[in-house]
Amino acid sequence: MSAEAQRHPREKSYICPLCGKSFHRKDYLIVHYRNHKGEMPCVCDKCGKRFVTKGHLTKHLVSHNENKPFACDICDKRFARKGDVTRHLKARPSLTSVIATDITRKSIIGSKLCMETL
Repeated sequence: MSAEAQRHPREKSYICPLCGKSFHRKDYLIVHYRNHKGEMPCVCDKCGKRFVTKGHLTKHLVSHNENKPFACDICDKRFARKGDVTRHLKARPSLTSVIATDITRKSIIGSKLCMETL
């Protein structure tokens, strides 16, 4: 154990009154508790979507930007965040069933999304 960890032990002193789960930080407990209660006080003024924390709302607001620098290599759909491209591909297993006919041409089997012909 590092000297820093010994000076500041991480006690889980914030306990959820609904389920007993414990947290190191009070703000983590507050977010957890809001999830139990279904409280989402942060609202996007562009689309009305609701969030538990301001941080989640801020992250969401990027999706409304016109600047979307990340593109799917298969269908060229554009995204504001790199992680959204990864999620896009994982949510559509057929997108990852790619047959490379040569180095530059790809064909996707069984997908209405991202379909290219050979």
